Amino acid sequence: MDDLLSEAAPPPRPTPQQPAPTPPAPAPAPAPGEPPKPGEPPKPEGVPPQALDPNKALTSDPNKEFLATLPDDLKGSPSLARYTSTEALARAYLNAERMLGSEKVPVPKDDTDTEGWDRYYKAGGRPEQATQYEFKRPEKLPEGVFYDENMEGWWKQSAFEAGLSRRQANKLYEQYRDRFIAQNDAAQRSIGSELTKARSELQRDWGSEFEARRALARAAFAEMPTDARDAAINSGLARMPSFVKYLYDVKVRTVGERQPRTPGSPAFDSPDSLRAKIAEYRTNNNAALMDKTHPDHERALREFTDLHNRLYSDAAA
Repeated sequence: MDDLLSEAAPPPRPTPQQPAPTPPAPAPAPAPGEPPKPGEPPKPEGVPPQALDPNKALTSDPNKEFLATLPDDLKGSPSLARYTSTEALARAYLNAERMLGSEKVPVPKDDTDTEGWDRYYKAGGRPEQATQYEFKRPEKLPEGVFYDENMEGWWKQSAFEAGLSRRQANKLYEQYRDRFIAQNDAAQRSIGSELTKARSELQRDWGSEFEARRALARAAFAEMPTDARDAAINSGLARMPSFVKYLYDVKVRTVGERQPRTPGSPAFDSPDSLRAKIAEYRTNNNAALMDKTHPDHERALREFTDLHNRLYSDAAA
């Protein structure tokens, strides 16, 4: 009687691209006294079929075999359980030996571990002293800017305290230097633009008297205390047209001067000096004084009158 289990066809040979198929389950052993099926060797009588133990591995575990060769106190080590053979353990040991042979620097315990940090910084390339840093100075500085030796010393000391190597310190210094120069160039261009704009405004308001009035304003500025002048320059106040006009007004209205004088010299001239100035002024500005249609007539007449007022006020005093 034919059935599907009589003669199983040989399993197909797996191709390299496909995994091997699962082998078919073994045919059940024939019952005692049953003749063997065709193609099957005869079974010796009296031998019971062998059943597989599901709890027993089909192949041995190399790791367990390796650990079994070790002493009892090492068999349960989690670190050794990773290795499957003596060769694997030997290679791991050689790698560890090479790593331990290289220079190692312990991490400092905390921020107060001064010795630990010094050792750590030294291993990272920090020089023995702050003066051993070498910074490359810029070949060209913006106009009005000078190299600051004190600032370079501050940079070296700060880099040393921060534990920077020579390479790190140089890189940081060069970035700051280039940024400073770029910012200074931008600031100088901005100041130049402000000065041009302020000068144009004063020339528009003062006209032909621009140079003379600016000279008086500069004389008043020179008489200010040094710290006040520096503050006005650094803050940009000295570039404001309103401030320059204020200095001129102070010089004219408070002191009565319309010509610049050397700072520290007497504010008022002697009567003889004033008479000489009146005569000189009349000669140099006669056309403007005598012609009412002259564009500088009002200015010349006002200044000529001021000289006379100063002469008579001094005489009265």
